[in-house]
Amino acid sequence: MSGEESKTSIQNIPDEIKKNVDLIVDEGKTKMGKASTIIKLKNKKIEILREGPITKEEILKVGKEK
Repeated sequence: MSGEESKTSIQNIPDEIKKNVDLIVDEGKTKMGKASTIIKLKNKKIEILREGPITKEEILKVGKEK
């Protein structure tokens, strides 16, 4: 949703997005005031769609720790 205000609460996520994702982790309103990190996981490959409080490095580290 480029150009729109960042969504910092699950209630602010449009239904259009919610119906097209497999998983949303809801831990309440973001504490850092920064929108969530969004990743795409396909064929065991991780793609960062938007970096939020969880950095690319942190995600890739966990992805390698299988």
